[in-house]
Amino acid sequence: MPNKLEDRKKVIVAMSGGVDSSVAAVLLKKAGFDVIGVFMKFWSSLRGSTQIYTDKKADLYRFENRCCSSEAENRARSVAEKLKIPFYVFNFEKDFRKKVVDYFLSELKAGRTPNPCVVCNKEIKLGLFIEKAMAMGADYVATGHYCKIKNPARIGYAEGVAGGQKSKIKIKESFRDDLYPLLNPPIRWSSDGRRGGGCLKSQESLGPERSEGSKILNYGYGLLKGRDENKDQSYFLWKLNQKQLSRILFPIGGYLKSEVREMARKFNLPTAEAAESQEICFVRSTMKDFCDINFKPRIGKIIDTKGNIIGEHLGLWFYTIGQRKGINIRDRVSDGLAGLPRRSRAKPVSVLAGFGEVKAVLPFYVLDKDAKKNILIVTQNEKDLFRKEMVARDVNWISGKGPEFPLKVKIKIRYRQEFCPAVIAKGIKQKEIKVVFASSQKAITSGQSAVFYRGEELLGGGIIK
Repeated sequence: MPNKLEDRKKVIVAMSGGVDSSVAAVLLKKAGFDVIGVFMKFWSSLRGSTQIYTDKKADLYRFENRCCSSEAENRARSVAEKLKIPFYVFNFEKDFRKKVVDYFLSELKAGRTPNPCVVCNKEIKLGLFIEKAMAMGADYVATGHYCKIKNPARIGYAEGVAGGQKSKIKIKESFRDDLYPLLNPPIRWSSDGRRGGGCLKSQESLGPERSEGSKILNYGYGLLKGRDENKDQSYFLWKLNQKQLSRILFPIGGYLKSEVREMARKFNLPTAEAAESQEICFVRSTMKDFCDINFKPRIGKIIDTKGNIIGEHLGLWFYTIGQRKGINIRDRVSDGLAGLPRRSRAKPVSVLAGFGEVKAVLPFYVLDKDAKKNILIVTQNEKDLFRKEMVARDVNWISGKGPEFPLKVKIKIRYRQEFCPAVIAKGIKQKEIKVVFASSQKAITSGQSAVFYRGEELLGGGIIK
């Protein structure tokens, strides 16, 4: 821990007005850091939009982003005042619109189901935020994410004497995955291979002390799951790189959510009972409203697996793979069986006029989307939704270097899904991989993130094709 004021490392904390980032700021201050609080604004109105809406739609669109409202800013400011730390507001509205919202809309228009949080973390929260913080002279940034960072492990070769003969002996050093590098800094090696200071948690040495000329291989930073399995947010950070990880601290990654709440109460923070943010922060009400605002209707056919036309849709962006509600078939809108009177559920019912009859015994599921032909494909056989293989594109490896294939991993294809064992092989195209699951997976959805783990460590991820 730094003792002298001039030795204190500066860390800028992203304070959202929630309990997690507030406790992160407290922990860092207690650890001896020079802490600065920053509240990030993403967007809050129609400003910068080229769309023209009706008054009703404009009202839906004109609102403050849930995670950066005035109320949230005031809570964050109150915490900063209580901690007696400087507080600033970073405005990223234009960048957020361009890099996150426009990306989200373009993916929806292409028939995919994107995950905007992954892009936001990479480009804004841990992208532009880091750049601006470094420009202010910060050594690190910190957030309230439930994740951990493993500091670099180095493997070196030292010249020594074994059995009376000179030889190169392997020395492995692994550094603790600590919240604060300053509490237990990694060993620093001078250009001639000598130790320059630092504290080591564990060391496996197979030979004599390091001598001049030793070579060091840096295995880089690792991204680990948070201790709280239910709150772990590593899934959303698979796009991060080594440069970003070297500047990030996750102070609450080693705590349970209940412990974080308790610490907030203990420190009497204004955010101790703050509600958690849910869903996509820039979608005010429903995805349907959001799509209504941003897209003009594009009527297309709904077909079954045999090619029969059984209905119409108003735009593929309203649907995602596996969806069973809101499919425009029987009479007007199908809600599985829930949209029908109980007395009618076992009887054949008409779909849209001119499309014939279909039985309503089983619900319909979205099976696929053909964006080029603007066709929605549905099925009544739930087994059709299961697949054992997939391809992921735009793959990123946290280490910065791809592994040797084939690679056994555990994969998540959506945030709240259980891990599934799988084998990854090199794809046909660059930055693509082929995934073969140990068991068939339901509703593998184009545009979503497939994230790869080995044990507690996140290895990388990609976008499902």
